[in-house]
Amino acid sequence: MTRISRVALLSGLAIGVVLGAACSSGVQGGNPTPTPCSALTPLPDFKLSTIQNAVLNPSCALPGNCHLGSNPASYNLDLTPGLTWANTVKVPAIETFRGNVLDRVNSTNANPAASYLYLKVIGTSGITGLQMPYTGAYLCSNQVAAIRSWIVAGAPNN
Repeated sequence: MTRISRVALLSGLAIGVVLGAACSSGVQGGNPTPTPCSALTPLPDFKLSTIQNAVLNPSCALPGNCHLGSNPASYNLDLTPGLTWANTVKVPAIETFRGNVLDRVNSTNANPAASYLYLKVIGTSGITGLQMPYTGAYLCSNQVAAIRSWIVAGAPNN
């Protein structure tokens, strides 16, 4: 194999590893889980309705064991479509961040770092419990970016 061929092969492998890492999730239960994102395509907008349909419904508001219904198993956080805004914005989280109670979504200062929901989906050190979603795959960067942008915009009920 020529030097140029080896360089091209190694470069291709490096690119594949980087792209694979960009679209794979963290490790949950000891197994890497592929993230259900289509090549990190940005969401069309940062409206709550778009985030609900593209992120929360398939990843968080799941029947039986997650954030769906009148008696959700996960810390009384019901992310049923139509209820998400009222159950998250300016509502204190049950869990704490470094011993402090934060709102699930802090729309007052439009600061994602003061919003427990955002800290949970990015897995920030200091959160109580584990990074969310706990089952399935962690959110891709485009999904997290949509949540972050929605919070920065003041978390409107749109």
